[in-house]
Amino acid sequence: MDVLTPNALEVDLRGRFRTTESPVTIAVDEVVQILHPANSDELISEQDFAVDDRLPYWADLWPSSVVLARFLRGLRGEGGGFGGHGRGSLVNQPGPHRDAAGPVISIV
Repeated sequence: MDVLTPNALEVDLRGRFRTTESPVTIAVDEVVQILHPANSDELISEQDFAVDDRLPYWADLWPSSVVLARFLRGLRGEGGGFGGHGRGSLVNQPGPHRDAAGPVISIV
């Protein structure tokens, strides 16, 4: 699997899917924009589902990912700990299936 930069991942996601951005508050004074497919139902392939019950779970913004982002933000602290850039992003890494990706948290 190729590893893409955050910018390349954004270009790939926007190029492959209709996308939207959702604001997520991860700290009192910190809101990040999460880029994700606009409607995961549009990604359901009846053919893939018939083979192995495959659904695009990766495409939804899960409440547990918000909790994890808040936890990681707490670990990072005020100094920007993980690399010192003070910026966090949740990006989608291409997965093994056609048009699939898995959520990857990138603290940069």
